[in-house]
Amino acid sequence: MFHHNSLDSTTSYIIKHWACITGGNGDQRSKLLDIIYRDLHGAKLVDIESYNRQLVIQKTLSKSKYLSNSQSNNGFFQQRFQSAYSDSDDVVGKHLSEINTSSGYRHFKPLIQTLALDQLWNKPLFHLSSGEWQRFVIGLQTITFPDIILVDNGFKGLDRSWQIKIIELFESDAIDTPFLMFTSDSVEAIDSENHIINIAPLTKSNLRKNEDSIISDDLFKFLINNNNGNNGTEQIRMEGINIQYGNTKILKDLDWKINAGERWQIKGKNGAGKSTLLSLIYGDVPQAYREAIYLFGHKKGSGQSVWEVKSKISYFSSDEFLYYRHNGNGKQVILKQLKTPYITTVLPSDQTIYQVCEYFNILDALDKPFKALSKIERKQLLLIGAYLKNAEILILDEPYHDFEMERIQLNNKFLDGLLNRSHRSLLFVTHLESHLPSGINREFTLG
Repeated sequence: MFHHNSLDSTTSYIIKHWACITGGNGDQRSKLLDIIYRDLHGAKLVDIESYNRQLVIQKTLSKSKYLSNSQSNNGFFQQRFQSAYSDSDDVVGKHLSEINTSSGYRHFKPLIQTLALDQLWNKPLFHLSSGEWQRFVIGLQTITFPDIILVDNGFKGLDRSWQIKIIELFESDAIDTPFLMFTSDSVEAIDSENHIINIAPLTKSNLRKNEDSIISDDLFKFLINNNNGNNGTEQIRMEGINIQYGNTKILKDLDWKINAGERWQIKGKNGAGKSTLLSLIYGDVPQAYREAIYLFGHKKGSGQSVWEVKSKISYFSSDEFLYYRHNGNGKQVILKQLKTPYITTVLPSDQTIYQVCEYFNILDALDKPFKALSKIERKQLLLIGAYLKNAEILILDEPYHDFEMERIQLNNKFLDGLLNRSHRSLLFVTHLESHLPSGINREFTLG
């Protein structure tokens, strides 16, 4: 029986409660949220007037589950930047309008405006960034009048200003839901410990502490000996870049230059175009070929093949991770990340792969089916592949979502060791300062 005391009958307003589950890793937090949903779903609610009814609890749909359940699963990550909005009628406004037609949510318009969903109205769900997706599903579940909303990775892809805005929105009159619970690996925007449930003391980690992890030159010998380029050599240059989809301008008159050995943090509010910017470098965005984009001394689309460019860039994105499928084992996944079609690839020795995986306490995953591994294990294997690839530029777009702090520190220690022993450049996207490696020496801000 769930006791519901959120409705004050004397004043007729809803008393709000909200909590953030943090600590541990993303798999552990998600599992706890699933347990809560399972235990409360179908429970009887008793309010202060002893009126019995079934508790209405909603758990937001994750983007990965949407992709698995839809035809979009047959697509690929870069398709998000290649297709036009007109290619799909599965758009934000359609879903919100259909539900509101049946529910008649009284604060529908201010809710949509506060979440800036009116600006995404004609945008296909396939095109939504992780931050835009979270705003969409929160709005979608709110207008169904639930008693409780559960949101996994509630702050995923949201900058600090949006994190604060989501909390303020829930506490306002625009949302009638009495209780909100969400998981997050960051609590920087929460100013009261009363709203934080830290499960770290209840979880076990087999990761070595950051100070106990050993970085030796032998671990990086292969990478150093095969790393091309010299510090200061121009790798990327963009001049007056303009990118738009439909009537929405994503990038305007953008200029940027990257030299070998530089380590950039790419910053910007949600929707500023960070992922789009990276796709111009690594992806196959049609608009990029008409812009003044120069990669490794050649204008994009001339002087070198797409595969030659891709062979010089190592790339990992948490959004791309949602699309990744492989039927092999962990080691085969790493080897696939290291190879570029039609390009002769120098591969690290098995010993190097084993040493790096041992450092990350993931050695057992090499022989297991990739699809049977946990989300944390799969993501770490793909990151190891990105680190080991013989590339001149390493691009990491929000790489540490769902990682516990010990694993983030372990990755950053390895990353700093790699960068300090080579001329490799780094382009790093994150909203969280706690995720940044120490070697960042440049900032590029969009918007």
